[in-house]
Amino acid sequence: MAEGKKRKVHSADFKAKVALEAVRGVMTINEVAQKFEVHPMMVRQWKKEFLDNAGSVFATKRGPKPVEHAKEDALYGEIGQLYDIERETKALDTDRRKELRQQRARPIADALFEWMWLQRIKITDGSATARALDYTLKRWQALPRYIDDGQLPIAIGRSNWLFAGSLRAGKHAAAVMSLIQSAKMNGHDPYAYIKDVLTRLPTQKASQIEELLPHRWQAPQDC
Repeated sequence: MAEGKKRKVHSADFKAKVALEAVRGVMTINEVAQKFEVHPMMVRQWKKEFLDNAGSVFATKRGPKPVEHAKEDALYGEIGQLYDIERETKALDTDRRKELRQQRARPIADALFEWMWLQRIKITDGSATARALDYTLKRWQALPRYIDDGQLPIAIGRSNWLFAGSLRAGKHAAAVMSLIQSAKMNGHDPYAYIKDVLTRLPTQKASQIEELLPHRWQAPQDC
């Protein structure tokens, strides 16, 4: 009888590398599994652990001495480059903007993600910097999505919306900004769309409320 295969034990560094690639979102789970020669279920598990713990679960016991502050100048410099690229592509059509974003912004975004992850495993859990990095890393897949869509902006509102007054007001502002941007992406004049929706909303039947969504809205004849 053939001797059963021993279960391979993967190091924390290896798990972190696989999880990092999966969280990045460039490749599918199966593609990541094939690249690292592991089962897709293992990739999903390590990705989940990474997101649940924002990378700290993979920090090795012999890792670097904890530090309380990351190098903010490096972080701001990378982010500044992304906005510089956006200013250069502002007048371009969506296809050309997407092309330049993928050529120039993608490498910066990838490097920024790796930098944040490496900083996170050095920083003491519970510190303000750790919480900020955790928040960003858990939401990373959505953040660089604009790179693959020439219609999406890099950010909406930015410093103009820094102080909304309260958490509830911030959520309302985010909903309104999302609605306006969706209207733009569907080729509507945001002002005309919002004005018509607010006019019709009080009398719109609940069963027909989806007709007011940006991708289904039809402008009235006099709009």
